[in-house]
Amino acid sequence: MARFMERRLDSPRDRVGRLLDAARRLANPSDPLGRQARLELPRQTALSPQGVERALSTALETDPSSDEVAALIGSVDRTERAHLLLSSNAFVGVHRALALAVAAAPIVYVRPSRREPLMAKLCLSAAPGLFELVTELTPRAGEQLFAYGSDATLEEVRTSLPAGVRFHGHGHGIGMVVVTKIDDLAELADGIAADTVLFDQRGCLSPRIVVVGAAQREAVVAALAVALQRHAEEVPLGELSASERADARRFLDESCFVGGAKSGASWGAVAWGDDLNRLPPVGRHLYVLAARDPLTAVAHWEPYLTCVAVVGPDPGVALMAPHARVCAVGRMQHPPFDGPVDRRPSAVLT
Repeated sequence: MARFMERRLDSPRDRVGRLLDAARRLANPSDPLGRQARLELPRQTALSPQGVERALSTALETDPSSDEVAALIGSVDRTERAHLLLSSNAFVGVHRALALAVAAAPIVYVRPSRREPLMAKLCLSAAPGLFELVTELTPRAGEQLFAYGSDATLEEVRTSLPAGVRFHGHGHGIGMVVVTKIDDLAELADGIAADTVLFDQRGCLSPRIVVVGAAQREAVVAALAVALQRHAEEVPLGELSASERADARRFLDESCFVGGAKSGASWGAVAWGDDLNRLPPVGRHLYVLAARDPLTAVAHWEPYLTCVAVVGPDPGVALMAPHARVCAVGRMQHPPFDGPVDRRPSAVLT
């Protein structure tokens, strides 16, 4: 009972603060938990050791501003208990998902991804008692469920919940780059490559489509191939599953048939064309889309856009994609710690 009362009395800021302390331990390569993360996460995530290191050292939120923490806390409603269903896409995303849950409730039950349960376990080891790991979630009316996964998984979960559960679903999403003017081509390509390399594009903020004018396309494709190769030498591509490798081969074959592509054994492919429906697979693949009006592409993909990087004058991306984060290239994987990364509307059961 004493432990329960202690958890009831601490504030959302206290709980988020404890989680941030845990993240600092994981980001620190000298901390025993930081060493364990670097030792075990490559196998769990299929990322290369260098990919795990880059994610821990650059993408794990450890020092947000007080205003960002306040905004994150303010982005969720308060309930007695919260439930969290995690996915295995971008492992550092576990930290922000946990932050939202512990900000919402003093009692939090977490079901980790079966494919990558380690990050949640490491966070709990660094912040014991902050939440509980479970194999099954049983939310009740008036409680909240934060869920991450494929759209199909989320729909299955949503339809199985009892009435009155507040459901926050974060499903399939992509990042896009809109280029309206190029001042420094090498800098542009380096920023896009840096965003692409993190998590091998498995995260919902990862760029997949680069929208440019037809006159810019050839130069952008060539520069991206060079930048991706350079980043691959620093951060090798991790292991792709059989289905991911099949998707990559199909994307490259189709791209060579309908348009063209530059590919590298260590980084994937950069394809080009003018097909609005082309979406490259994960594994460091990009599609450079030639478009007279970039907002046409933004509107087409708006339901799936979580992040849009704008290079040059903004043609009105925020108006066309009001739920996407708008940022600069090189910053797509580093949003402020101010609430859900995925700001698209989610269903609430009544």
